[in-house]
Amino acid sequence: MVFSLCDVMYDSHKSIIPLVGDCGKLLVLVLLVPFFILLVLHELDVLDVFSTLYQEEGFCVQAKVSSPWMRGHAISFYACCAMALWMQFLVFCGVRCGMSADSMKPVKKNSISLLGHSLGHAYLASKTKDATGGARISEELTFNGRILTFIVLQFVWYGFMRQRSGKRSPAFAMGLALFHNSLQVFLLPTRLFFTHVLLAVLASSSFRGLNREYHEKTIYYALEAWLVDVNILVMTFVESFTCESFLIHLGGHVWFDMVVPFGFTAYFFILFHQHCKAKYGTGMCGVLQNMLRQTTKTKVCETPKSVLTSRVKFLKFENLFSGIPLKNQKKQ
Repeated sequence: MVFSLCDVMYDSHKSIIPLVGDCGKLLVLVLLVPFFILLVLHELDVLDVFSTLYQEEGFCVQAKVSSPWMRGHAISFYACCAMALWMQFLVFCGVRCGMSADSMKPVKKNSISLLGHSLGHAYLASKTKDATGGARISEELTFNGRILTFIVLQFVWYGFMRQRSGKRSPAFAMGLALFHNSLQVFLLPTRLFFTHVLLAVLASSSFRGLNREYHEKTIYYALEAWLVDVNILVMTFVESFTCESFLIHLGGHVWFDMVVPFGFTAYFFILFHQHCKAKYGTGMCGVLQNMLRQTTKTKVCETPKSVLTSRVKFLKFENLFSGIPLKNQKKQ
């Protein structure tokens, strides 16, 4: 059997995609280690390199403002809601254009997660104290309130920890959810809620990705790893180190929240470009240019019916005064 160079290159291109995705997931795990160490050292008062506001609140948010509707958490709520709708619009466009359901699944799933994240920001905005600018949810919960919160969040944490393939059993996922939920509800202060969820979800997502079957590590897996997961962790370092000196002046934590919709927007257009090349023989820009050219040609070539009617009426009116029948004029 003879293999051409093109076949070899095509096969090598397909085989490198899972490796690219795995490298992205591994990078996330590697970067999580120094961030977790820095966090522990700050809690032990051994180190002080994170920004003050980030250490106090766990977010880079402007809470002490004139209007409660303009707090940092409220701004994140508005932005996340808007971008969740944008991501759903991308899914709608992708489906209508014939893109595969598997390619749109990560966008759809994360749009729902982003909407849920926005509701968390709305809750934090409503609980922010005007005097101190901070939220003290865990510290003010009654015993009954804590038990109710634990029950509700157990389902949320199970959703974070579960894996649809058989490599992570439901019992193991429930055990992980129980551990993280207990830690969050009964032990951690409110200022560490966000950081705990961030570290736990990113670590779990990376392990799940690396444990996928080889055939499941598609281009969608690789793109999501590099465009979304890696950038989330990069933005975590940016937020924690540059809050007062830089990020708070541009809006603060809202830009961390925008990493997911911006990353999936890039994800969508990369896949849409490839979809256009496969279906129409040209890239996304070529398809848009052809559509624009076709629209322009239609406008120039097609005469509206109202214009034609007006032209006939004008000819009849002209012949009325010239005394030449319309039929004779056409023969001439």
